[in-house]
Amino acid sequence: MTKLIILFIGLLIPSAKPCLSAWTAKLSADLPQCLQSLPSLEPKLKFANFFLRSPLISEFLTLNSEFKPFLPHLFYFLGEEKPTSYLILLQNNYELRANGGFFGSYAVLTTGCQLPTANCQLPFSIRFQDIYVPDGALVGHVEPPAPIQTAFKQGWFKLRDSDWEPDFPTAATTIRWFLTKGNEINPDFLITLNLSTIEKIIAVLGDVYIPEYDLTLNHDNLYALLQNQSEIAAFDGSTQKKDVITAAGHAVIKKLSHLNFDQFVRLVKIALDQLNHGNLLVNSTNEPVQKILEEKNWAGQLTTANCQLPNCLTDTTLLVETNLGANKANCCVERKTVHTISHSPYAISHLINLTLTNKSPLENPDPPRFYGGNYISYLRFYLPENAKNIRLTAQPTLPKTLTQYPLPFDGINQKSFDLKDNYGLREVGFFHLTAAGTKSAVQLSYDLPLYGRFTNRPYQLTLLKQHGLESSPQEINFFGKSSSTPLDSDYSLSAAIGEE
Repeated sequence: MTKLIILFIGLLIPSAKPCLSAWTAKLSADLPQCLQSLPSLEPKLKFANFFLRSPLISEFLTLNSEFKPFLPHLFYFLGEEKPTSYLILLQNNYELRANGGFFGSYAVLTTGCQLPTANCQLPFSIRFQDIYVPDGALVGHVEPPAPIQTAFKQGWFKLRDSDWEPDFPTAATTIRWFLTKGNEINPDFLITLNLSTIEKIIAVLGDVYIPEYDLTLNHDNLYALLQNQSEIAAFDGSTQKKDVITAAGHAVIKKLSHLNFDQFVRLVKIALDQLNHGNLLVNSTNEPVQKILEEKNWAGQLTTANCQLPNCLTDTTLLVETNLGANKANCCVERKTVHTISHSPYAISHLINLTLTNKSPLENPDPPRFYGGNYISYLRFYLPENAKNIRLTAQPTLPKTLTQYPLPFDGINQKSFDLKDNYGLREVGFFHLTAAGTKSAVQLSYDLPLYGRFTNRPYQLTLLKQHGLESSPQEINFFGKSSSTPLDSDYSLSAAIGEE
């Protein structure tokens, strides 16, 4: 059937020839010409699909419509006037940070394709690097955010911890600064790529053989094999991690160069899904491109929700977890959040109950068998800027084998929490510990004043999802009605507030 579709399109639509050639030749030199032809090709493909009724063409058209706003900037993406650089942060979301996982390595891809030419080969180069290399080149002292200093007691702020702010454009500015100060490039594009996303990609590609290590990667063993190869017997100054990531990266690229059309469509769908769910973020130095990314909500900006109804009361909340335990405890942490929202004639009351379950079998990493352990987290709740009467209680569970760790908020030993205004929201921050094999809990409540008595005043609740966290189950008891969401993307509910 696939060959029949190729033949039909080739005969019916001569302008499709570069795309068919690029496809059948496994992303050949005709790819740039194919991309250039997409705007004129789309209506013809729709006409062809009227006869073929092909799911493949339908999916291609759907995906094409998502990326269409970027086509006018195609030459920028391909590096027509000057090479375009893409720095991809390879994040391990088993060690959760503000916008995904801790990035211990990164890849730099540079492409330059002088268009229009008859034989543009879409040249690109790619290199991989350990995050500790630019960190080691940094000269001078940078004061870290207070929680990082409390957790690590190192006295400095480094590139490896620079993904601190939950607004990715803000975090990207800090990351770019550290990159340049560490003798690395300031890339045209800064991209986050989580381990969970890479596993999805490998599941489409199938087994990936790495000849340098005589290893075969698949989506089930990817993490364990790479973690073991890069960390076991490593020493200061070792290039072991870089070498492993480089070998694996080149093996994956080789596999990508032999995609069939079905695989190509599946990978584009994965990328689109990860973009739409905030698990793959993109930051560009090109203002028009960055504006499109922000309009599509692919740039990872933290924005408060808008309510279009008159006199609407908005209630926006976000929980940001940051693993500051120097381990991969997020491999084994499950979470559940229950929201209970009620009202009186004068206020909305919002109670948040968070339960964290750490299923780690051991308190500390035991390489190569296990890299998780106690979950030492710094939690930040973002609440409406007009939130009043903020009350916090917590029941952390403490490690039995550690002698030193940040003192968690419990209202007794640590009686205060960090409170400040940020991003048009109120930020409540505190350390929270969930020891291996235990459950811990947090209760946070606040009020939203209703100035005057209102009948049927609209109220909108918006739960924002943390970037890079695949999902976080939420239950909502909403004025006596129940609903739930996995919170794999931002979620909103609205209702009218009646007088009591």
